[in-house]
Order: sequence, then C-alpha cells, then structure tokens
Amino acid sequence: DGNFSEWSNWTRCSVSCGNGMQKRNRSCSKPTPAYGGNNCTGNHTEIRYCTQLDCPVDGNFSEWSNWTRCSVSCGNGTQERNRSCSKPTPAYGGNNCTGNHSEIRYCTQPHCP
Repeated sequence: DGNFSEWSNWTRCSVSCGNGMQKRNRSCSKPTPAYGGNNCTGNHTEIRYCTQLDCPVDGNFSEWSNWTRCSVSCGNGTQERNRSCSKPTPAYGGNNCTGNHSEIRYCTQPHCP
C-alpha cells in the first residue's frame, strides 16, 4: 500500500497585503503503491488562510468647501475655499493627496463711498 510523504512547506501567502491563502502538498510516494496495493487515502493538498499587513490606502481630497464671504465690504478683496485629504485619509504607507488644499480668488464689492 501507498503512504504519504511529509507535507511540503507552506507556500508564501498569495497576497502581499490583506487576506490571502497558502497551500502545501504531499505525495503518495512513501512508498508508491505497487503490485495491486492501495493508493493513499486523504488529501494531497491543504489550504489555509493568511493575513498580511494592511494594504496601503492612498489619500483623496474631500469636496471643496463653499467660498468664504468677500474679505471686504466694499472694493476689491479675496475669497477662499478649502478641502482636506480625508476621503479617505492616507493610511498604512499610502500616498498623501497631491494638489492644493486651498484656493483664493479675487472678489469685487461695490465701490467704497
């Protein structure tokens, strides 16, 4: 009758981050069945789940805020609006947002008396 070999080592996790799988094998070769002997019974392969580090999450900007009121009540002024790197916030080594967090534009109110 045939008998199984020792299990091989577990393979590396199938993913570099997050949830994946590993497997290992064995063969019916200790000895191989011969002269009408029975084949091995049981699994030749085992699978298990593995968890690696959390995957990097790149940051993304939120929507722009509304423009602020003009900085002056008469004449030429400025308005500002903002956004944050929070949709999502970068995590686990992910990239930060690239681009401006704020914008300024000119505004004109009625001429000063």
